[in-house]
Amino acid sequence: GAEGKVLHGMKNSLRDTIKYLFIEIHASHLLVDYSYKQILDVLLNSGFKLFELDNFRDTTSPVLIPIVGDAYENFINPNKWTEDQIKRERMIFATKDS
Repeated sequence: GAEGKVLHGMKNSLRDTIKYLFIEIHASHLLVDYSYKQILDVLLNSGFKLFELDNFRDTTSPVLIPIVGDAYENFINPNKWTEDQIKRERMIFATKDS
């Protein structure tokens, strides 16, 4: 649940060096010190485009869903999550490629 702490500690690398990142986001009761919004915003402020790997545990071909607009708002608000999303970790793919 320390995703936010890890990302915050590597802000310079996120901004200057890293082009791709996979990060598993834990359920809210496991997060330490950072909200979903803060986690996503660290990545967005570092220049990344964000995608959720939908159903990444149950298939060999997960679907990439852009985390923009309503998808961003739904991701940062656990009250809008499905029961399955609440029970399992969610996977984010961040990229600086267009």
